[in-house]
Amino acid sequence: MAPLEAAEGLLRSLAEARSYAQARRRTWSRWSTGIRLLMFTVSALATITLGLATTDAWGKVGFVLSALVTSLTALEPFFNWRSRWVDADEALAGWYDVEEDLRRLVETSPEAALTHSEVERLYKRYRKIWNDWSASWVSARRSTD
Repeated sequence: MAPLEAAEGLLRSLAEARSYAQARRRTWSRWSTGIRLLMFTVSALATITLGLATTDAWGKVGFVLSALVTSLTALEPFFNWRSRWVDADEALAGWYDVEEDLRRLVETSPEAALTHSEVERLYKRYRKIWNDWSASWVSARRSTD
């Protein structure tokens, strides 16, 4: 395979990796934000309900809402959506950097001067980002079990 073909293959891999990371990032962002907003809403309702409690019924509703807040608060650390969202952002930034360096290399080098070692160096950076992201995910999952 010619170095230029290897560079084009790496560009395709980078595009696929970014697409995957962007989709996962959106999902984790939505879950993290949704749970936080739900916790805030239920907490506010519990506080208001307990403040309005002049009968046993309102007091019971307030205590149920408080119990829900406690339960919801346990979900975010378990699923760790925010951390995964941030990890996806870091991976995306790294892949954009590798892609920019690769495009610059291909655009500024005559085809005959482009070498496998230059493309391989960038491929190793690409793989390191994948490996770091995977290791971070596994580490986060181990800490929540």
